[in-house]
Amino acid sequence: MAIERVYKCDLDGEFVSKADVRRVGVRIIEDRPDNADWLEVGPCCYNRPIGDLMDKAAEQRRLAEHGE
Repeated sequence: MAIERVYKCDLDGEFVSKADVRRVGVRIIEDRPDNADWLEVGPCCYNRPIGDLMDKAAEQRRLAEHGE
């Protein structure tokens, strides 16, 4: 039995195979490049506006920093 790794798209929650995932780093100007918020995006969301990624990254950062 083979095990296939799947990832969950951070924007819409759909499960996709590892080969189809794009990992995108989102950061604000004051951040260092290594301090980016990483989002894993599946093919279902490849064509979504960059603003959606920025909003999701800001939401994740707010949760990590303030626990809201």
